[in-house]
Amino acid sequence: EDELLVVYVGRLDAEKGLETLADAFLEAAHARPELRLVIAGTGREEAALRARLAPLEDRVRFLGYVAGDVLSHLYRAADVVLVPSAYEPFGLVALEAMLGGAAVLVSDAGGLPEIVRHERDGLVVPAGDAGSLADALVRLAVGPELRERLGEAGCERAREDFSWSEIARRTREVYATALAASRGAGAGAPGEPTWPLVSVTIATWNALAHVETAVRTLFARTDYPALEVVLVDNGSARVPQLGLEGLAAELRAQGRSVTLLRNEENRRFSVAQNQAIAAAKGEYVCLL
Repeated sequence: EDELLVVYVGRLDAEKGLETLADAFLEAAHARPELRLVIAGTGREEAALRARLAPLEDRVRFLGYVAGDVLSHLYRAADVVLVPSAYEPFGLVALEAMLGGAAVLVSDAGGLPEIVRHERDGLVVPAGDAGSLADALVRLAVGPELRERLGEAGCERAREDFSWSEIARRTREVYATALAASRGAGAGAPGEPTWPLVSVTIATWNALAHVETAVRTLFARTDYPALEVVLVDNGSARVPQLGLEGLAAELRAQGRSVTLLRNEENRRFSVAQNQAIAAAKGEYVCLL
């Protein structure tokens, strides 16, 4: 009855902030013995994560891959759900956890702070900052009223602002605006169609395989003639860095428009994505 269940759901890969997760839990659990950690997921970093959490192995449980009703029950049973990602384009786990009524504690990577509003429907800490993550976890551990308030507010936000009907309404507005603009610009004499340039931006950190799959699939599945890709390598290690350079060179040789920018160190996803947007030349910009 006195235990407090902390849950992580997701791939066990470096970009998910697992080192930060482990360091933060070790620190928080030292201060709050009632904390218990459940990890649902599999991946390349599982062995390293187990080793890092070994000093508290009696308070940590690895469930492996979890989905469906079992995952729904896990969210509802959780007191706190952690999403400590270093790279996170959207943040589906945070949204699912909010829908399940759990208090969510997330990093400010990628789209997470757009879903979770700090102090309103969850807590947001800087990505990669284990100390801040630990402090916030302890704060939630000692504050049942705070957990309840954030859980209720998060559930309401997930139901109202991210329902399929609301997403459909927003999407419909975007298409309506684009269609109106297109009709307004097309009043001249007919002739050869003009294709507005579309820029696809990708910020990446040590995720060569994911980026290569995304970019190759993008070019393979569309014959749209005015398409560019802007990549920002956000401080990747040497091997993925060289892989990105090779990928960009290969695609350019095929006549594709690919821009590759590089940061010497990780400057956070939001900064890298803004760099990509600034470099984009397209009339329309799509963020991946």
